Amino acid sequence: IGQSLPFFVATPGLSRRGRDAAPCSMSAALPLKEAGDGKDFGSGYVKPAVLCLLLFQNSGTALLMPVALKQAGPGYNKQTGVIMQEFLKGMICLIVLGCRGRASEVCTSASVALKTAVPAVLYLITNNLQYENAKRLDSATFTVMYQLKILSTGMLSVLLLRKRIGCMQWLALLMLVAGASLLALSKVDRNSDGQEHIASDIVLGVLGVLAACSCSSLAGVYFELLLKGSSVSMAARNVQMAVYQCGMCVIAFALSGGSFSGFLNGYTPAIWAVVINNAIGGLVVAAVIKYADNILKNFATAMGIINTTIVSMVFLGAEVAPMALLGICFVVAAVLMYSGVCGDIVAWRNRPEVMKRSMIQLGQRESAEGAAVEV
Repeated sequence: IGQSLPFFVATPGLSRRGRDAAPCSMSAALPLKEAGDGKDFGSGYVKPAVLCLLLFQNSGTALLMPVALKQAGPGYNKQTGVIMQEFLKGMICLIVLGCRGRASEVCTSASVALKTAVPAVLYLITNNLQYENAKRLDSATFTVMYQLKILSTGMLSVLLLRKRIGCMQWLALLMLVAGASLLALSKVDRNSDGQEHIASDIVLGVLGVLAACSCSSLAGVYFELLLKGSSVSMAARNVQMAVYQCGMCVIAFALSGGSFSGFLNGYTPAIWAVVINNAIGGLVVAAVIKYADNILKNFATAMGIINTTIVSMVFLGAEVAPMALLGICFVVAAVLMYSGVCGDIVAWRNRPEVMKRSMIQLGQRESAEGAAVEV
């Protein structure tokens, strides 16, 4: 089980093939503080725990959000939900820092704190690009193209974090793109997009989606660099990120004509559950980026979609489209390929031949040594 599900039980690169060909540990690429004792800080139980938490959190979001939006009261504004979840995330981390006596770490240096503004601004640009270009493309094209952020994340991880990714792992990422696209397409309502798109809009939409993929990947990889390449704690970085995002969301809310007098209008227990779930999700994502990486985050997100599909089918009586089943197969195959399990299976099947060659080589070596002794 530990070798077949390395993303949730073990660390990537633990197999023979993974250690020799493409190690995924960041301790070899970055001068991490946690790697000073020669151990992989993300190994053991922390990495699989945060990946499993992200998997179930994504499933909870997919199941809670439709129910919450249906039960929302009059006057509810989605922008207020984003502001509240960022505020809650920041307060949780600030309380943790206060209990540890490290609250001053949030604003120790202006230059250090300003670095966190980079991913915050990139995420804001990504959200705006998604919103604008979703109107220029049909739903299916937009959904498939946005999955290219998986590949751009891998490329930026190689360029900025000096991560080594083997050929089999690149093939696994391509399969993950295909699987995630099929899973997303299975949920797209093709009849809801009846508008026609002109050629110029399509070109701008494609370029905009590619820009959104690049910004999203750059934000995640840069945030990973901040978390793993500096002595500032993850809680302090989360507080800084929450402050920036809350500020930008409040400005956007005010510019869109939102009323602060009715800020919490329409909030129901289901809406509060979504806010709390998303706030916890933000903390879990930061933990996954710190103790694992952005690539494994994409795998966990795809597995979360699979988990949501299975729960909907078993407990809610939802029908699963053949396209979704094909997507599940692609994602599972990508997980096995990226972890190096496929290489281990091939090596296990070829073990008798390998042992035979080893015995022949050992016999030849012993014969040569015996001949040398006789001489």
